[in-house]
Amino acid sequence: MAWLLVGPSSAASDAGPLKEHVIDPTATLQPQYAADLSDRLERYSKKTGYGIYIVVLRDNAELKTFAMRLFASDQLELLSPAGTVALLVARQDKEARIATSENLNRKFLQPESITAIEVELRRVGSRRNDETMEYAVEYSLEKIIQAVNPWFYVLDPPSGSTGNIFHPVTAEVVLFPLAPFSALMVGMILMALTPAGSLGSLARLILCSLAGSAVAITAAFLFRQPGGLVPGALFYAAAAGFTVSGVVGVLRPIWFADKFAGKRSDAWWSGPVHFHWG
Repeated sequence: MAWLLVGPSSAASDAGPLKEHVIDPTATLQPQYAADLSDRLERYSKKTGYGIYIVVLRDNAELKTFAMRLFASDQLELLSPAGTVALLVARQDKEARIATSENLNRKFLQPESITAIEVELRRVGSRRNDETMEYAVEYSLEKIIQAVNPWFYVLDPPSGSTGNIFHPVTAEVVLFPLAPFSALMVGMILMALTPAGSLGSLARLILCSLAGSAVAITAAFLFRQPGGLVPGALFYAAAAGFTVSGVVGVLRPIWFADKFAGKRSDAWWSGPVHFHWG
């Protein structure tokens, strides 16, 4: 069974339970991982304004007590400017609750996120799986970020890891060929079908570069996956669009006079052909 705690808090309390981004009184998580995760979530909060907190408790009784203290302290509304999410995990019962600030209520009204988190928690320590609690926490964290869905994905990977295996990179893969291709098409259309082709070389460069960059950036956000777009992908799209479309604009006389229109010639086939009967 999964619970979702949403809504405004009750009376304020002097001592708030969320003192760090990772709270693990049961010592379930490896100390080095817990410290690293807390630092990562602190950096994430500074970059996005969203505060995410992971709390690992012993059982449902401790979880309920902590939840009551959490709402009484009013910390969910005060800790982070963009919104606060606290994932409360009962280790023995392998159940979870998500408590959010009021402005994030609607993002977590659907039970899919909490259900997926509990399914992953139950896999930890099962006979057929060797997954660890750290793995389950990383999976849960990704589900929370996807529900919050900021514009950019800026969560650092765990120390010693080359990347986050849970964050989908479909948008980044699609953008690799799409950004230069869309910029090429934009430049060709501007030069071949609009009066922009008759402008000077500098004007063509500026116009095509800006248009190509704008189209590539738009494509990046259209293909953005839940959880946000990796900033490097946006920089790549903007640079590729600016460069490719700008080159098309500068080399317009070569591309369109020589390649598409054809060179003039004095040979017999260059002029009109007349057919006569008889």
